Amino acid sequence: MKLLRRGSNNVSFLSASSLWVERLAGAALNDLVTIQDDSGDSFVGRVVEVQNDRCHVRICDGEHSLCRDSLRVWLGSSELELPAEPPLVVSRLTRRSVFKTGIAPVDTLFPLQHGHSIFVAGVSFYRSLDFFSALLHGALSDRQWPCLISLDTSKNEAREVRRIWNHYGLEDEGLFISDSRDQLYQSMTPLRLGWEAAIGRANEGRDVFMMVLDLESWARFYQEDLALRGYYRSRAGALNGFKNALSTHMQLLYGHKGRITVAMLLSERKVAGLPSELLALRDLFDGVLILRGDGSLSLNGYTPQLPRGMDRSVEYARLLRRQCKELRAELKRRRMDEYPLGDEERAFERALHEFMSDLEPRADASPQRIWQILALMPESRIGRVPLSLLREYSRNDVGEASR
Repeated sequence: MKLLRRGSNNVSFLSASSLWVERLAGAALNDLVTIQDDSGDSFVGRVVEVQNDRCHVRICDGEHSLCRDSLRVWLGSSELELPAEPPLVVSRLTRRSVFKTGIAPVDTLFPLQHGHSIFVAGVSFYRSLDFFSALLHGALSDRQWPCLISLDTSKNEAREVRRIWNHYGLEDEGLFISDSRDQLYQSMTPLRLGWEAAIGRANEGRDVFMMVLDLESWARFYQEDLALRGYYRSRAGALNGFKNALSTHMQLLYGHKGRITVAMLLSERKVAGLPSELLALRDLFDGVLILRGDGSLSLNGYTPQLPRGMDRSVEYARLLRRQCKELRAELKRRRMDEYPLGDEERAFERALHEFMSDLEPRADASPQRIWQILALMPESRIGRVPLSLLREYSRNDVGEASR
Protein backbone atom coordinates (compact mmCIF):
# COMPACT_ATOMS: atom_id res chain seq x y z
CA MET A 1 0.00 0.00 0.00
CA LYS A 2 1.47 3.36 -1.02
CA LEU A 3 1.45 6.59 0.94
CA LEU A 4 -0.10 9.82 -0.33
CA ARG A 5 2.50 11.61 -2.50
CA ARG A 6 3.17 15.29 -1.81
CA GLY A 7 5.68 17.18 -3.90
CA SER A 8 7.37 20.49 -4.68
CA ASN A 9 9.35 21.73 -7.68
CA ASN A 10 10.68 24.80 -5.89
CA VAL A 11 14.38 23.98 -5.34
CA SER A 12 16.21 27.08 -4.10
CA PHE A 13 19.71 25.59 -3.78
CA LEU A 14 21.42 22.53 -5.26
CA SER A 15 24.83 20.95 -4.71
CA ALA A 16 26.29 17.60 -5.71
CA SER A 17 25.01 15.87 -2.57
CA SER A 18 22.20 18.03 -1.11
CA LEU A 19 19.51 20.58 -1.92
CA TRP A 20 17.10 23.02 -0.29
CA VAL A 21 13.38 22.65 -1.11
CA GLU A 22 10.74 25.32 -0.55
CA ARG A 23 7.17 24.53 0.50
CA LEU A 24 7.40 20.73 0.70
CA ALA A 25 4.17 20.25 2.65
CA GLY A 26 4.28 17.81 5.55
CA ALA A 27 8.06 17.35 5.55
CA ALA A 28 9.63 16.52 8.91
CA LEU A 29 13.13 15.75 10.14
CA ASN A 30 14.46 12.34 8.93
CA ASP A 31 11.68 11.93 6.35
CA LEU A 32 12.62 10.05 3.19
CA VAL A 33 11.99 11.84 -0.10
CA THR A 34 12.28 11.04 -3.81
CA ILE A 35 14.10 13.49 -6.12
CA GLN A 36 13.06 13.19 -9.77
CA ASP A 37 14.43 15.02 -12.81
CA ASP A 38 12.79 15.69 -16.17
CA SER A 39 14.31 12.54 -17.69
CA GLY A 40 12.43 10.36 -15.20
CA ASP A 41 15.49 9.34 -13.16
CA SER A 42 14.82 9.30 -9.42
CA PHE A 43 17.06 9.42 -6.35
CA VAL A 44 16.43 8.87 -2.66
CA GLY A 45 17.10 11.60 -0.11
CA ARG A 46 16.53 12.29 3.58
CA VAL A 47 15.44 15.50 5.30
CA VAL A 48 18.29 16.65 7.57
CA GLU A 49 17.04 20.11 8.53
CA VAL A 50 13.72 21.96 8.57
CA GLN A 51 13.44 25.78 8.68
CA ASN A 52 9.88 27.13 8.58
CA ASP A 53 8.58 26.28 5.08
CA ARG A 54 11.91 25.09 3.65
CA CYS A 55 13.88 21.93 4.27
CA HIS A 56 17.41 20.70 3.62
CA VAL A 57 17.57 17.31 1.84
CA ARG A 58 20.65 15.14 1.60
CA ILE A 59 20.85 12.83 -1.45
CA CYS A 60 21.41 9.27 -0.21
CA ASP A 61 22.35 7.78 -3.59
CA GLY A 62 25.67 9.66 -3.73
CA GLU A 63 26.70 12.69 -5.76
CA HIS A 64 24.97 13.64 -9.01
CA SER A 65 25.02 16.36 -11.65
CA LEU A 66 21.43 17.61 -11.60
CA CYS A 67 19.74 20.70 -12.95
CA ARG A 68 17.86 22.70 -10.31
CA ASP A 69 15.10 23.87 -12.66
CA SER A 70 14.11 20.33 -13.73
CA LEU A 71 13.76 18.75 -10.29
CA ARG A 72 10.65 17.74 -8.42
CA VAL A 73 10.86 16.46 -4.84
CA TRP A 74 8.25 14.01 -3.54
CA LEU A 75 7.62 13.18 0.08
CA GLY A 76 8.21 9.45 0.59
CA SER A 77 10.76 7.02 -0.84
CA SER A 78 10.29 5.45 -4.23
CA GLU A 79 9.01 1.92 -3.99
CA LEU A 80 9.82 -0.90 -6.35
CA GLU A 81 7.14 -1.06 -9.04
CA LEU A 82 5.34 -4.29 -8.27
CA PRO A 83 2.65 -5.66 -10.57
CA ALA A 84 -0.71 -6.59 -9.12
CA GLU A 85 -0.09 -10.17 -10.23
CA PRO A 86 3.48 -11.41 -10.69
CA PRO A 87 4.24 -12.61 -14.23
CA LEU A 88 4.45 -16.40 -14.36
CA VAL A 89 7.13 -17.91 -16.54
CA VAL A 90 5.39 -21.15 -17.45
CA SER A 91 8.47 -22.82 -18.88
CA ARG A 92 10.17 -22.53 -15.49
CA LEU A 93 7.35 -23.51 -13.18
CA THR A 94 8.30 -27.19 -13.09
CA ARG A 95 12.04 -26.68 -12.66
CA ARG A 96 13.01 -28.10 -9.27
CA SER A 97 16.56 -29.32 -9.90
CA VAL A 98 18.98 -29.45 -6.96
CA PHE A 99 22.29 -27.63 -7.22
CA LYS A 100 25.33 -28.67 -5.21
CA THR A 101 26.84 -26.08 -2.87
CA GLY A 102 29.84 -28.20 -1.89
CA ILE A 103 28.84 -27.82 1.80
CA ALA A 104 28.50 -31.42 3.00
CA PRO A 105 25.74 -30.98 5.66
CA VAL A 106 23.70 -28.71 3.35
CA ASP A 107 23.91 -30.96 0.28
CA THR A 108 23.18 -34.07 2.35
CA LEU A 109 20.50 -32.91 4.79
CA PHE A 110 19.16 -29.64 3.30
CA PRO A 111 19.57 -29.85 -0.50
CA LEU A 112 18.92 -26.48 -2.13
CA GLN A 113 16.79 -26.29 -5.25
CA HIS A 114 16.75 -23.75 -8.07
CA GLY A 115 14.10 -21.07 -7.68
CA HIS A 116 13.46 -21.59 -3.97
CA SER A 117 13.79 -19.11 -1.09
CA ILE A 118 15.82 -19.95 2.00
CA PHE A 119 15.48 -18.28 5.41
CA VAL A 120 18.83 -18.34 7.26
CA ALA A 121 18.71 -17.70 11.02
CA GLY A 122 22.24 -16.71 12.04
CA VAL A 123 24.08 -15.83 15.22
CA SER A 124 25.25 -12.44 13.94
CA PHE A 125 25.82 -10.62 10.68
CA TYR A 126 29.61 -10.89 10.85
CA ARG A 127 29.76 -14.53 11.96
CA SER A 128 27.27 -15.53 9.26
CA LEU A 129 29.42 -14.17 6.44
CA ASP A 130 31.54 -17.34 6.22
CA PHE A 131 28.42 -19.41 5.60
CA PHE A 132 27.15 -17.03 2.93
CA SER A 133 30.60 -17.07 1.34
CA ALA A 134 30.31 -20.86 1.10
CA LEU A 135 26.82 -20.54 -0.47
CA LEU A 136 28.25 -18.01 -2.93
CA HIS A 137 30.97 -20.50 -3.89
CA GLY A 138 28.32 -23.13 -4.63
CA ALA A 139 26.22 -20.70 -6.68
CA LEU A 140 29.23 -19.69 -8.78
CA SER A 141 30.11 -23.34 -9.35
CA ASP A 142 26.55 -23.78 -10.63
CA ARG A 143 27.06 -20.79 -12.99
CA GLN A 144 24.49 -18.58 -11.28
CA TRP A 145 24.75 -14.78 -11.38
CA PRO A 146 25.42 -13.57 -7.80
CA CYS A 147 23.60 -10.62 -6.26
CA LEU A 148 24.39 -9.53 -2.69
CA ILE A 149 22.34 -6.86 -0.90
CA SER A 150 23.72 -5.67 2.44
CA LEU A 151 21.76 -3.16 4.54
CA ASP A 152 23.02 -1.08 7.49
CA THR A 153 26.57 -2.39 7.04
CA SER A 154 29.30 -1.35 9.47
CA LYS A 155 32.82 -0.48 8.32
CA ASN A 156 34.25 -3.86 9.34
CA GLU A 157 31.32 -5.77 7.85
CA ALA A 158 31.58 -3.85 4.57
CA ARG A 159 35.32 -4.59 4.43
CA GLU A 160 34.68 -8.31 4.94
CA VAL A 161 31.91 -8.38 2.32
CA ARG A 162 34.24 -6.63 -0.12
CA ARG A 163 37.02 -9.13 0.66
CA ILE A 164 34.71 -12.07 -0.10
CA TRP A 165 33.48 -10.42 -3.30
CA ASN A 166 37.01 -9.72 -4.51
CA HIS A 167 38.16 -13.22 -3.53
CA TYR A 168 35.88 -14.67 -6.21
CA GLY A 169 36.87 -11.97 -8.73
CA LEU A 170 33.31 -10.62 -9.06
CA GLU A 171 32.28 -7.33 -10.62
CA ASP A 172 30.49 -4.65 -8.58
CA GLU A 173 27.36 -4.86 -10.76
CA GLY A 174 25.92 -7.47 -8.39
CA LEU A 175 27.00 -5.85 -5.08
CA PHE A 176 24.67 -3.41 -3.29
CA ILE A 177 25.77 -2.14 0.14
CA SER A 178 24.20 0.46 2.45
CA ASP A 179 26.75 2.13 4.75
CA SER A 180 25.77 2.54 8.41
CA ARG A 181 28.60 4.92 9.37
CA ASP A 182 26.43 7.91 8.49
CA GLN A 183 23.04 7.70 10.17
CA LEU A 184 21.53 9.93 7.47
CA TYR A 185 22.53 7.51 4.72
CA GLN A 186 20.39 4.65 5.97
CA SER A 187 17.89 3.80 3.25
CA MET A 188 16.48 0.88 1.30
CA THR A 189 18.02 2.06 -1.97
CA PRO A 190 20.43 -0.93 -2.26
CA LEU A 191 17.47 -3.26 -1.78
CA ARG A 192 15.49 -1.61 -4.59
CA LEU A 193 18.45 -1.56 -6.97
CA GLY A 194 19.45 -5.16 -6.17
CA TRP A 195 15.92 -6.43 -6.68
CA GLU A 196 15.66 -4.75 -10.06
CA ALA A 197 19.09 -6.07 -11.13
CA ALA A 198 18.21 -9.66 -10.16
CA ILE A 199 14.89 -9.54 -12.02
CA GLY A 200 16.60 -8.00 -15.03
CA ARG A 201 19.13 -10.86 -15.20
CA ALA A 202 16.33 -13.43 -14.82
CA ASN A 203 14.46 -11.81 -17.71
CA GLU A 204 17.63 -12.26 -19.79
CA GLY A 205 17.44 -16.00 -19.14
CA ARG A 206 20.21 -16.18 -16.51
CA ASP A 207 20.06 -18.09 -13.22
CA VAL A 208 20.40 -15.72 -10.25
CA PHE A 209 21.49 -16.37 -6.66
CA MET A 210 20.38 -13.47 -4.46
CA MET A 211 21.58 -12.92 -0.88
CA VAL A 212 19.99 -10.34 1.45
CA LEU A 213 21.80 -9.30 4.66
CA ASP A 214 19.70 -8.89 6.61
CA LEU A 215 15.98 -8.94 7.38
CA GLU A 216 16.44 -7.11 10.70
CA SER A 217 17.74 -3.96 8.97
CA TRP A 218 15.14 -4.18 6.19
CA ALA A 219 12.34 -4.36 8.76
CA ARG A 220 13.73 -1.43 10.73
CA PHE A 221 14.10 0.81 7.67
CA TYR A 222 10.60 -0.08 6.48
CA GLN A 223 9.05 0.67 9.86
CA GLU A 224 10.93 3.95 10.23
CA ASP A 225 9.83 5.06 6.78
CA LEU A 226 6.16 4.62 7.68
CA ALA A 227 6.23 5.42 11.39
CA LEU A 228 7.81 8.83 10.80
CA ARG A 229 4.61 9.85 9.03
CA GLY A 230 2.34 8.23 11.60
CA TYR A 231 1.16 5.60 9.14
CA TYR A 232 1.28 2.86 11.78
CA ARG A 233 0.16 3.58 15.30
CA SER A 234 1.44 0.35 16.88
CA ARG A 235 4.49 -1.90 16.62
CA ALA A 236 2.24 -4.84 15.78
CA GLY A 237 0.82 -2.90 12.84
CA ALA A 238 4.30 -2.03 11.59
CA LEU A 239 5.44 -5.66 11.78
CA ASN A 240 2.34 -6.81 9.94
CA GLY A 241 2.94 -4.18 7.27
CA PHE A 242 6.52 -5.37 6.78
CA LYS A 243 5.35 -8.96 6.50
CA ASN A 244 2.95 -7.94 3.72
CA ALA A 245 5.73 -5.99 1.94
CA LEU A 246 8.13 -8.94 2.17
CA SER A 247 5.45 -11.31 0.90
CA THR A 248 4.81 -9.06 -2.10
CA HIS A 249 8.51 -8.92 -2.96
CA MET A 250 8.82 -12.70 -2.64
CA GLN A 251 5.83 -13.22 -4.92
CA LEU A 252 7.58 -11.10 -7.54
CA LEU A 253 10.57 -13.47 -7.41
CA TYR A 254 8.26 -16.48 -7.70
CA GLY A 255 7.13 -15.04 -11.02
CA HIS A 256 10.56 -16.15 -12.28
CA LYS A 257 10.37 -19.62 -10.75
CA GLY A 258 13.50 -21.60 -11.36
CA ARG A 259 15.59 -18.56 -12.28
CA ILE A 260 16.01 -16.68 -8.98
CA THR A 261 17.17 -18.50 -5.85
CA VAL A 262 17.23 -16.29 -2.75
CA ALA A 263 18.82 -16.69 0.71
CA MET A 264 17.96 -14.10 3.38
CA LEU A 265 19.71 -13.76 6.73
CA LEU A 266 18.01 -12.90 10.00
CA SER A 267 20.86 -12.10 12.36
CA GLU A 268 20.33 -12.76 16.04
CA ARG A 269 19.15 -9.56 17.71
CA LYS A 270 17.56 -10.21 21.08
CA VAL A 271 15.51 -7.76 23.12
CA ALA A 272 15.35 -8.42 26.87
CA GLY A 273 16.58 -11.97 26.24
CA LEU A 274 13.75 -12.82 23.83
CA PRO A 275 14.25 -14.07 20.25
CA SER A 276 13.57 -11.70 17.38
CA GLU A 277 9.90 -11.16 16.48
CA LEU A 278 10.90 -11.59 12.84
CA LEU A 279 11.45 -15.33 13.26
CA ALA A 280 7.78 -15.74 12.33
CA LEU A 281 8.70 -14.61 8.81
CA ARG A 282 10.23 -18.02 8.12
CA ASP A 283 6.76 -19.22 7.11
CA LEU A 284 7.06 -17.10 3.94
CA PHE A 285 10.09 -19.10 2.74
CA ASP A 286 10.44 -22.50 1.11
CA GLY A 287 13.20 -23.67 3.45
CA VAL A 288 14.93 -22.77 6.71
CA LEU A 289 18.59 -23.14 7.71
CA ILE A 290 19.64 -22.41 11.29
CA LEU A 291 23.21 -21.57 12.32
CA ARG A 292 24.09 -22.44 15.92
CA GLY A 293 26.21 -20.33 18.24
CA ASP A 294 29.12 -22.79 18.00
CA GLY A 295 29.30 -22.34 14.23
CA SER A 296 27.55 -25.57 13.28
CA LEU A 297 24.38 -26.13 11.29
CA SER A 298 21.29 -27.09 13.29
CA LEU A 299 19.21 -30.16 12.47
CA ASN A 300 16.01 -28.18 13.12
CA GLY A 301 15.89 -26.61 9.65
CA TYR A 302 13.98 -27.96 6.67
CA THR A 303 13.75 -27.74 2.90
CA PRO A 304 10.74 -28.41 0.65
CA GLN A 305 10.07 -31.83 -0.79
CA LEU A 306 9.88 -32.76 -4.46
CA PRO A 307 7.35 -35.01 -6.13
CA ARG A 308 8.29 -38.63 -5.53
CA GLY A 309 10.86 -39.96 -7.96
CA MET A 310 12.19 -36.59 -9.18
CA ASP A 311 15.35 -36.50 -7.03
CA ARG A 312 16.07 -39.23 -4.50
CA SER A 313 18.62 -37.09 -2.61
CA VAL A 314 15.80 -34.79 -1.39
CA GLU A 315 13.73 -37.77 -0.22
CA TYR A 316 16.73 -39.30 1.57
CA ALA A 317 17.59 -35.94 3.18
CA ARG A 318 14.23 -35.87 4.93
CA LEU A 319 14.72 -39.39 6.30
CA LEU A 320 18.26 -38.67 7.43
CA ARG A 321 17.29 -35.43 9.21
CA ARG A 322 14.52 -37.13 11.17
CA GLN A 323 16.74 -40.05 12.10
CA CYS A 324 19.63 -37.87 13.27
CA LYS A 325 17.29 -35.58 15.24
CA GLU A 326 15.68 -38.50 17.07
CA LEU A 327 19.01 -40.09 17.95
CA ARG A 328 20.48 -36.80 19.17
CA ALA A 329 17.36 -36.07 21.26
CA GLU A 330 17.54 -39.55 22.77
CA LEU A 331 21.19 -39.10 23.74
CA LYS A 332 20.39 -35.69 25.24
CA ARG A 333 17.67 -37.22 27.43
CA ARG A 334 20.02 -39.97 28.59
CA ARG A 335 22.65 -37.40 29.53
CA MET A 336 20.11 -35.32 31.48
CA ASP A 337 19.09 -38.46 33.35
CA GLU A 338 22.80 -38.95 34.14
CA TYR A 339 22.77 -42.23 32.27
CA PRO A 340 26.29 -43.06 31.00
CA LEU A 341 26.69 -43.14 27.22
CA GLY A 342 28.38 -46.11 25.56
CA ASP A 343 31.37 -45.90 23.25
CA GLU A 344 29.15 -46.22 20.15
CA GLU A 345 26.89 -43.40 21.30
CA ARG A 346 29.77 -41.05 22.11
CA ALA A 347 31.41 -41.82 18.75
CA PHE A 348 28.14 -41.11 16.92
CA GLU A 349 27.56 -37.84 18.79
CA ARG A 350 31.11 -36.62 18.18
CA ALA A 351 31.09 -37.57 14.47
CA LEU A 352 27.68 -35.94 13.90
CA HIS A 353 28.80 -32.68 15.52
CA GLU A 354 31.96 -32.60 13.40
CA PHE A 355 29.90 -33.24 10.28
CA MET A 356 27.40 -30.44 11.05
CA SER A 357 30.28 -28.04 11.81
CA ASP A 358 32.04 -28.64 8.49
CA LEU A 359 30.62 -25.71 6.50
CA GLU A 360 33.59 -25.22 4.17
CA PRO A 361 32.78 -25.82 0.48
CA ARG A 362 34.57 -28.87 -0.90
CA ALA A 363 34.68 -30.17 -4.45
CA ASP A 364 34.61 -33.78 -3.19
CA ALA A 365 31.75 -33.36 -0.68
CA SER A 366 29.94 -36.72 -0.61
CA PRO A 367 26.63 -37.61 1.07
CA GLN A 368 28.04 -41.01 1.96
CA ARG A 369 29.63 -39.64 5.13
CA ILE A 370 26.33 -39.19 7.01
CA TRP A 371 25.39 -42.81 6.26
CA GLN A 372 28.70 -43.93 7.76
CA ILE A 373 27.99 -41.84 10.87
CA LEU A 374 24.57 -43.46 11.29
CA ALA A 375 26.19 -46.87 10.93
CA LEU A 376 28.10 -46.20 14.18
CA MET A 377 24.84 -46.85 16.04
CA PRO A 378 23.35 -50.37 16.37
CA GLU A 379 20.77 -51.17 13.72
CA SER A 380 18.22 -51.77 16.49
CA ARG A 381 18.29 -48.00 17.20
CA ILE A 382 17.53 -47.05 13.58
CA GLY A 383 13.83 -46.56 12.88
CA ARG A 384 13.45 -43.84 10.24
CA VAL A 385 15.94 -44.96 7.60
CA PRO A 386 15.40 -48.30 5.81
CA LEU A 387 18.13 -50.68 6.92
CA SER A 388 18.69 -51.76 3.32
CA LEU A 389 19.72 -48.19 2.43
CA LEU A 390 21.87 -47.87 5.53
CA ARG A 391 23.77 -51.06 4.72
CA GLU A 392 24.19 -50.11 1.07
CA TYR A 393 25.40 -46.54 1.45
CA SER A 394 27.46 -46.93 4.63
CA ARG A 395 29.54 -49.80 3.20
CA ASN A 396 29.78 -48.86 -0.47
CA ASP A 397 32.96 -46.85 -1.00
CA VAL A 398 31.74 -45.23 -4.20
CA GLY A 399 27.97 -45.20 -3.70
CA GLU A 400 26.07 -41.97 -3.25
CA ALA A 401 22.66 -41.40 -1.77
CA SER A 402 21.58 -39.25 -4.68
CA ARG A 403 21.75 -41.83 -7.43
